[in-house]
Amino acid sequence: MESPRSDEGVIILGPNTIESAIQQELHSLDLSSFQELTPSLSTYLIDLFLPYRSQYNVLVDISYFKDRLSLPSSHPNSIHPCFLNACYLGACTTKGGVLTAFEPFFLQRTRHFLQQSLMFVDRSTHFLWASLILGVFFAKERRLVECMATVGATARFALACGLIRHQPSVKSTDHSYLDGYILPPPKDKAEAEERIRLAHVVYVGCQALPPLCGFAPAFTNEDRQSLILGGVSLGYDDEKVPTTAEELWRFDLHIKLAILATFERVRIFAHSVTASGYHGHEEEYTALEIDINAQLSSSLALFDNNGLQPQEASNTFNPRIVLAHAALYGSGLILHSVRADDDANSKRKMFECVRALIEICDNGRKNKRHHVGLMNSASPNLH
Repeated sequence: MESPRSDEGVIILGPNTIESAIQQELHSLDLSSFQELTPSLSTYLIDLFLPYRSQYNVLVDISYFKDRLSLPSSHPNSIHPCFLNACYLGACTTKGGVLTAFEPFFLQRTRHFLQQSLMFVDRSTHFLWASLILGVFFAKERRLVECMATVGATARFALACGLIRHQPSVKSTDHSYLDGYILPPPKDKAEAEERIRLAHVVYVGCQALPPLCGFAPAFTNEDRQSLILGGVSLGYDDEKVPTTAEELWRFDLHIKLAILATFERVRIFAHSVTASGYHGHEEEYTALEIDINAQLSSSLALFDNNGLQPQEASNTFNPRIVLAHAALYGSGLILHSVRADDDANSKRKMFECVRALIEICDNGRKNKRHHVGLMNSASPNLH
């Protein structure tokens, strides 16, 4: 079959053809070297990663990020290879399929370039973004010891470089208390706002993730009383940096971590019931059901553009919110399946969760809004 052509006679490559060509390029990589990826391969992987960046808590401004992607690697404002390769790793993990085979390759590259960044004190904020992605990657793979080691090191480095720092004992108008920190003041407001996002993500993530895995938080209670996040006061005392980014990380981290905690509690509950039977677990079952219903009632509609940047507003479900809905309905499915064989109401609720998950998968575009039942608005309780 002849390939389709434009009016000018140029062959038009469809999505499958482009993806096939990219995969061939991936398979031709020299896996033993640390050479740069071609622009086409880099762009492909970054475009795969960005829509799902909230899974890795990467709250960057896309325009600001992509502007720096076009800079040569030798430029001081370009994206450091550690950050780029961490994004490539996240793309492979999120996309799955044939890309999964390249996770070890990009993991090795990420670690290599993290060492380079640390050794030469080069673009330390990119070191932190890459470390955050790496920590989430280990969590997804259930490599919890490596996850906690990465999270702990990230928190310590954020303090050491001055992104997160202790209040000075004496107020200084000339910021001399910053002497000794390796992170220089931000060059402009865009960089300052990025640092605020990064600082909050590091702080909240390093506080919330370890307890979910059975470890102590990275920051102490004393730290919480004295920390400055993101260097807001570095030259911007008279003109406060906009707080839009602050709202984004609140949604991404606090809500997502609450949902993750619920999912883990349900999973542990189901394991306990399977081992010892339902008797004696009635109150815990009811408490978990109330928790799931409360979070479903307050969750945003799948079509809500919350947190999306202008160039991302499209006809598809919001990836940030899909993950939350899927996790909550997945929690409900696991919870109610425990009693489904013995209780007709639990069986009905279990199938309601199944139906909701199917609708999430089958109705991925706003122009199909009229087909969506449970998903038209904030999700209902499963009473």
